[in-house]
Amino acid sequence: VLQAIGQADGSDSQMQVRRAAEAILGTPEGSLDCKKAAVMDVCKKVMMLAGERRGDTVPYIVECELAELEASQPEDNESTDDEEDATTTVALRATQKTLRA
Repeated sequence: VLQAIGQADGSDSQMQVRRAAEAILGTPEGSLDCKKAAVMDVCKKVMMLAGERRGDTVPYIVECELAELEASQPEDNESTDDEEDATTTVALRATQKTLRA
């Protein structure tokens, strides 16, 4: 859902965000309809953060939220160095942006 929000333009509805998330996940259309409340919560959180951090763009906020989610996941001993490098890079970008603000 975060990736779908990051790809959306500012006028997309929550239904359009759900459809985009379904496409990203490769699930049938309508499969996230039962998760309307959860999608709405994620949309509201991103918009709230965008309002609080007026200098940050929605794609940047989404990137930060994805990095935070990845960091909170239990470590997978089978992760590759490339995956770890990508996560570190995203986290460092988020830190740099915060320090600049």
